Amino acid sequence: MLFSSSISVTRPRSRPRSLRGTRTIFFVKKLLCSMMLLGLGNAVAADFSPEVLHRFSVEAATGGTGELVGAKPHTPPAYNPVDGRLYGVTPEGGLLGIYSTQYRFTPGADIPDYEGRSNEVSVVGGFYTGLVVNSDGIVFGGANPLVVPSPFPYPTAVTGLLFQWSDIEGMKNAFPGEPTKTEYGSAFDLRGLMDVDMDGNTYFGGGSGRAGMALYRRTSDGELQQLVDFSRAEYVQGSGSSSVYLKGQYPAAVLFSDIDRAVYGITVQTQSGGAGDPNSVPLGDEAAGTLIRIAEADFTHDGSSTVDVLHTFARNAEGEILASDSGQHSLVEVGHWLYGTTNKAIWRIRKNEPGSFTLLHRFGNGEGVDANDDGSQPHGPLVLAEDGHLYGTTRTSFAKGSPAQAGTLFRIRLGSEPDHSDDTYEQLHQFDIETDGAWPVGLTPGPSANGIHTLYGATARGGSTGNTLTNTSAEGLGTVYALNIKIPGNLALNVDQEEINYGDKVNLTWNGDYLDNCIATGEWEGEKLVDGTETITPNQVGEAVYILDCQDIHGNDLTATARVQVN
Repeated sequence: MLFSSSISVTRPRSRPRSLRGTRTIFFVKKLLCSMMLLGLGNAVAADFSPEVLHRFSVEAATGGTGELVGAKPHTPPAYNPVDGRLYGVTPEGGLLGIYSTQYRFTPGADIPDYEGRSNEVSVVGGFYTGLVVNSDGIVFGGANPLVVPSPFPYPTAVTGLLFQWSDIEGMKNAFPGEPTKTEYGSAFDLRGLMDVDMDGNTYFGGGSGRAGMALYRRTSDGELQQLVDFSRAEYVQGSGSSSVYLKGQYPAAVLFSDIDRAVYGITVQTQSGGAGDPNSVPLGDEAAGTLIRIAEADFTHDGSSTVDVLHTFARNAEGEILASDSGQHSLVEVGHWLYGTTNKAIWRIRKNEPGSFTLLHRFGNGEGVDANDDGSQPHGPLVLAEDGHLYGTTRTSFAKGSPAQAGTLFRIRLGSEPDHSDDTYEQLHQFDIETDGAWPVGLTPGPSANGIHTLYGATARGGSTGNTLTNTSAEGLGTVYALNIKIPGNLALNVDQEEINYGDKVNLTWNGDYLDNCIATGEWEGEKLVDGTETITPNQVGEAVYILDCQDIHGNDLTATARVQVN
């Protein structure tokens, strides 16, 4: 049976004399790293400063035509791992200044390869959803296409569109042979954050007004299915302006859980009345959105899939899920838990325990940061980074005139199972309108390499010298930026036998990720490679203890211990 120790923080203990010099060097390096992490020279803030990859500006016009190639992004770009490029859209900056744009470029390219153009699906006023990428490198998103009657140059709106965008075929309707999907009417005005499962099925919400609120799936072979019609008679209580939509109204964000084989979503309240169970909120409060689950086993294609409401949001106590085109609110799966945002707070719930709903951070309450400098209006997708923590942004600050008025970057340090009661909120960065841009619109995951997980984001305004900010507006056309997250190393030390007789040999094996240097102590000693195997014959009866201290490439200390009983 193999014995594997747990990783723990290095603890004080005596060292063999022969290793004092080596250990001194090791701990001097550790001390220098610790001093940096304690904030000398504002090192902590610098670690989380966005790296601006592109600045949208009038100066970016191409070909002498005066046509902008993007402006004021309302959602972050999506990273396409197939070709290594970022794909994004903006609501302005195209033909005549009224058409939306599509753009893409390779982050960090030696020769900049930014491409921007008026979009290929004739959208005025913006694309409507966040973007997702399937395993084939096809980007999906939602929009309201418009037609331009000749010769009048201004467009006329038609129904919603799910588009697909690839390097080979460009941007086009995701339903071949059909210019629009008209059978669902206003219910096909696509909204919020989408998701794609491992089988290539795409999930998205739509809705506009009381006549149409729905959850859809596009199968991997291009079939459109309406999974839920939230306006079904059995889901509505009352009538007209006093109607309460018991399951919620249209989804603002959806995700497919491969763990549970189910769709989870958060739905908005956009009409008067309410969204959710009015009896489940405090007296005097209002049902203002729901958290729902639809099991894959219960999927139907006529809108009648069974919808389980896991939580109804109370407008005053917890915040509401606002009507959102581009995905203002977020929903993230972390094992058996869901994390998300309202317009006021960050929350958590265990999926199979509806009573476990908890507010992790209510903005402006002075939790983890001074209330006057706290962020406000969490905006856009959250990301579970490979360091094991959640990252997100707020659009602005809680207090007028705050240094955080241009927006903030925050982190939820995820605690331990089973209850995650030690989750903590941290504000990591306050955006500067000129250097970073202002009003960030969330984050999306990018690639991992050499112990770094890169996240990508965008700001809706700012990003140019001389840009200014007021309580209600900000100059500038926005930015695209990268955020580099350090992935801590890990270390494992194993022995092939936990118990031997005196004179027998044991084999020690050790390995890990992102390790820099290692020192052995206890019943073995000396500098070691960052991974290896060694055969040792213990020289005395009793318990033999083998200790391995390593540093990862970021300067974090790791310790692993293995024990063998020698008879």
